[in-house]
Amino acid sequence: MVEGGNGDKRSPARHRAQILLAVCGWLIMFAWSNIPPYRGNVLEQERGFFVWHWQLYSRGGEGICDVRYFDENNDRAPIERWTLFGFERPGLMPDKRARTQKKDLMNEYRRVCQAMRKAGDKQPDVRVQARCAEKGEWKTVERRRRNVCKISKSKPKPKPKAKPKTTPKTGDK
Repeated sequence: MVEGGNGDKRSPARHRAQILLAVCGWLIMFAWSNIPPYRGNVLEQERGFFVWHWQLYSRGGEGICDVRYFDENNDRAPIERWTLFGFERPGLMPDKRARTQKKDLMNEYRRVCQAMRKAGDKQPDVRVQARCAEKGEWKTVERRRRNVCKISKSKPKPKPKAKPKTTPKTGDK
C-alpha cells in the first residue's frame, strides 16, 4: 500500500488507474474541442450530430481587419508597422494600435503614411492588402490597387450659381 500525503492508503495500481483515467479524459476533451472546428471550418466537411458548431469571428471579432502594407518604392517590400512606429517587437504595440477595426482603416493608412514621410520617404507609395471579418468570414476590402498615401489636393467643386429667372417680356403697346 502507498500512503498519501493526508494519511489515506491506496494501492499503486489504483493510483496509476486514476492518473490514466484523468489523462484519457483530458485527451478526449482536447480532441472534441479542436478536431471538429478544424474539420468544419478548414476542411469544410460536414459536421456530425454531437459536433458543436464553431465559426471564425461569429460575434466577438466582427469588424477586425487583417491589414498588410507594401512599399512600392522599395520593390514592394512588406512594411512592418511595429518597426515603423518605433517598437522593438510587435507585442509591444498597444492593443488599440496593433488591432485595426474596419471603421479605423483610413486613419490607420494616414498614420502609416505619416510615419513613412517622417522616416524620410517624401512621396511614399504604399499599397494595402486588407480583409475584414464580416458575418463569420473574411471580406477583402483593399486589393493593393491604389496608393493610400496619395493626398488629394483638389477641393470639392462649388455648386453652380442658379441663373436668375427671367420673366417673359410682354409686348409694349
